[in-house]
Amino acid sequence: MFDMTGTLHPQTHIAAAAMASTQVVLDRNPHVAPADCLPLLRASMQDSFGVHGAAGYSLMRDVLATGHRGVWPQLGVALDDALLTDVLDAFETTLVTVIEPYMSAIEVLATIRAHGIATAIVSVNDEQLLQDCVDACGLRPYFDVVLSSEAARSCKPEPGMFELAMRALAVPAAAVMRTGENAY
Repeated sequence: MFDMTGTLHPQTHIAAAAMASTQVVLDRNPHVAPADCLPLLRASMQDSFGVHGAAGYSLMRDVLATGHRGVWPQLGVALDDALLTDVLDAFETTLVTVIEPYMSAIEVLATIRAHGIATAIVSVNDEQLLQDCVDACGLRPYFDVVLSSEAARSCKPEPGMFELAMRALAVPAAAVMRTGENAY
């Protein structure tokens, strides 16, 4: 089982998408300086991940929306539903446009596939965004299962999504190779 962001593609793709979504607000609110909003936005997103993570399961789109709602009104920006939708859409569209896999990931996955080892992606991304990113990266041929938190109704590090992926792969927990501190 592989995570998507930071494992199969660089974190910088998320940063580019975040900047594009932030730019949507800045373009419509020229009175706000990027230097004023970026530290606040970073902190608000971290808080949002913490709040939603404690809830057990949340859509990634809701996590991002909470983060944005925590910042823009402080800076005099009226973040109505239409603007928030544009912001979230810009994040997703940009991510799918800029995302590329690590070249080493493709090589490793091809080797794993050649050895007949069952593989899955388990990601906190929402279903459609995850599927679009997998396709944009050309990763689909290397995975038997692509599982989002949305489809699993469970978020990492909770075991539910890992257990669902193992059932989908028809692989018992004892047969799963475990690497990393929190890997399954």
